[in-house]
Amino acid sequence: MKDEDKSLLKTLIIRADRGEEWGRPMDLGAWDASNHSARLRQLIKKGLVERQRRNSICNVLMHSARGSYEYRITEAGRAAIAALAPVAK
Repeated sequence: MKDEDKSLLKTLIIRADRGEEWGRPMDLGAWDASNHSARLRQLIKKGLVERQRRNSICNVLMHSARGSYEYRITEAGRAAIAALAPVAK
């Protein structure tokens, strides 16, 4: 797993543990939105992340798709990160 993917999954775990279950790419540290969204799409294909359409009044009024999805980690994503943790002896 790429370091960028691990970092993104860890950020989603931290947010979920703080009660912020869903997050937009910009909430997850995106500096390059298209790259971040592409990375999230790859994680969705692997079953590590899921997305939902954001219910934003701005999106409805402006018929905009920009920033219209939110993402959260799945149980499989949590398990993948846990499997990468070193085993305590």
